[in-house]
Amino acid sequence: MMKKFFVGILILGISGLTTSCALKTRSYESANPFSRIQDKAQVPLKLNDETVILDARSHFAYGLGHWSEAIHFPWEKLAESRESGQLPKNPIKAWTSLSLVGIDPLTSVIVVGEGHKGLGEEGRLAWTLLYYGLNDVQTVSQDAIDVYFTRTATKPHEAVSLWRKEPRSQLRVGREEFLKIMAAPRESASGQKVAFIDVRSHKEYFAKSGGIYKDPDIAAVNIEWKEFYGEDGRPNFKMRSKLQALGYGLNDELIVFSNHGVRSSAAAYALLAMGFKNVRNFLP
Repeated sequence: MMKKFFVGILILGISGLTTSCALKTRSYESANPFSRIQDKAQVPLKLNDETVILDARSHFAYGLGHWSEAIHFPWEKLAESRESGQLPKNPIKAWTSLSLVGIDPLTSVIVVGEGHKGLGEEGRLAWTLLYYGLNDVQTVSQDAIDVYFTRTATKPHEAVSLWRKEPRSQLRVGREEFLKIMAAPRESASGQKVAFIDVRSHKEYFAKSGGIYKDPDIAAVNIEWKEFYGEDGRPNFKMRSKLQALGYGLNDELIVFSNHGVRSSAAAYALLAMGFKNVRNFLP
């Protein structure tokens, strides 16, 4: 039977507790910005009175029933378009969207999704939140939580002051840089390896069609994105051992890709939560 998280008692009083605050009172810097997600990914789901819960599922799925404290917030809100999967050309779109639902870089966020039944939507949103500067983001499958569900739309938390934070560009690799890395040796003089991981389905992988495969074969390892998550929608730490068995360490550069960046973003988030330090997501 699928493991469920009993978090109902902890969520009492969450709604409306986030308050507007001046940016000068908050510090967004950290020596290891991903230490929180790495610690929390290994223990049962945790939240506090100021945690914001985002539901990344479709509008239809959200309307059928959702965690009573969850705000509907699909990943497309932080993208230029669903079709391209690209990030907003102007980051102020992302900063504004997040500020309006009470999120700033120090906010604790839980992203709910479809888990293995979906296409990695919650992972895409979680990765994007890290890209825009958040440090405390967790994912979970809707089927793995045992809380009060409702069909009534949840009111967002009180908006916070509009903030600005330089995106973590090191988490992303564009097309030109992708091709440049592809043509370079797969191991540096210092011994750091570079791995390309195709997280699409095995069928897509063997067909060598779509996405970056319009270019020459890049000899990528194929690990479907679902393998990076457990049935509960949380990062699957067994994958860390699998990658290490393939010869890739926590300091090696892992470049993940799919067709439009949704599944690759999900895999990239999970890898960061597992402690891999140089994970880059291909978004053209």
